[in-house]
Amino acid sequence: GNSKSKRGGGKALQVLATTSRSDAACSVLNTLFEETVVVPLLSNSASLNKLFADGLYPGSAKNIDAMADTIIHRLGSVGCKTAIRLAERAIATADAIAGDCSEEELEEAQVAALGEILDDLAGDEVTAEKICEVY
Repeated sequence: GNSKSKRGGGKALQVLATTSRSDAACSVLNTLFEETVVVPLLSNSASLNKLFADGLYPGSAKNIDAMADTIIHRLGSVGCKTAIRLAERAIATADAIAGDCSEEELEEAQVAALGEILDDLAGDEVTAEKICEVY
């Protein structure tokens, strides 16, 4: 679109980007771009419910309340990108495993899959900490 700055009527390039590294937004990205916005971690179920309602394909998650509660209970706080990724993985896993089942069974399968994914995540973090220890 057209630039709204006072530099003239030239074209403007708007770049939207995301990073999982909060330090990058405050250092590298801040020097590259005129404006950076840091979105805080989500730390309650209501904020995750809103994210899932707006960010997941409509009707794909059968119980966003239970999914949000599970993530907050297990992680405490989480970034938007991570939360969406976890929910989408749980939905896809449950769909692949559950096959042709009732809505209630699919809902249970999604929440169970999320729990297993979070178990794996916790295990991966412990393993990474052990591998990365400096002797």
